Amino acid sequence: MIRLATQEDRTTIERLCAKEPWDGTEVMTAYLSRCADTAQVDWQYSDLWVGQSQTQKQNAQYLLCRIGQTYRIVGSPRSKERWEELHHFLQMQPAGKLAGSAKLIDGYDLRFGQLPAVSHPSGPRMICQRLPDDVSESSVCSCEGLGEVYDLLAQADPSFAKRHTKDDYLARLLFLKRGGGQFFKLCLQGRAAAVGGILLPEGCDYGLILNLCTLPEFRGQGLGGQLVSRLCLEAFWQGKTPLLDCADQQLESFYQKLGFVTTSEWKSRQL
Repeated sequence: MIRLATQEDRTTIERLCAKEPWDGTEVMTAYLSRCADTAQVDWQYSDLWVGQSQTQKQNAQYLLCRIGQTYRIVGSPRSKERWEELHHFLQMQPAGKLAGSAKLIDGYDLRFGQLPAVSHPSGPRMICQRLPDDVSESSVCSCEGLGEVYDLLAQADPSFAKRHTKDDYLARLLFLKRGGGQFFKLCLQGRAAAVGGILLPEGCDYGLILNLCTLPEFRGQGLGGQLVSRLCLEAFWQGKTPLLDCADQQLESFYQKLGFVTTSEWKSRQL
């Protein structure tokens, strides 16, 4: 049985999200954002469902969350029937990609066949348990407006604006901010040279780092390391452990130098 989640499901959602730090942190952010969205401005942007047994309805097995065109699963169906129910349900939803732990995606592919991978099909999942270097002398500060994040991402990658309109991407950032997201920039020569964000949802033990980017002309000066260290400190100050999904193997060594260790792998596939 798959049903929409409600505010009364918070204890169940927190329990399931706590078991899967990476996907759980993003799903918890989405849940809190939806709860805070009293005007329902994002009712079409995100959905959250609870998957449970037909006979033991109080025992939730997994959460299915859609944020934009990305679907994430926290937990897992426990029977062949529940897996088939989930697969059929996903086939009826708007097109998108399924992203999550490699173990879960591999299990899905094993049951229902592989499809062409998305542009970034996999990468390391990393966690930091070491306090970062002192960044008190750096120029990292909170973004004054979320438009700064989009503008820098678009400057750094000319194809970014073709894939994401500014209105749509700002809606995504506002959605994440409402659920506990914070966004920072590092300024150099009087302008933003790097940006990054971290999801710090209430009731979650982790902080998920995302949207890291440095303008090409400022790369190689250690700005990315300063920004990551500041984001890690923000998590540690709140009693949370910083995490990230690394985009590719080449960046893995960079994050290892900042105290991150690889624990698993993420994957994605088209639906």
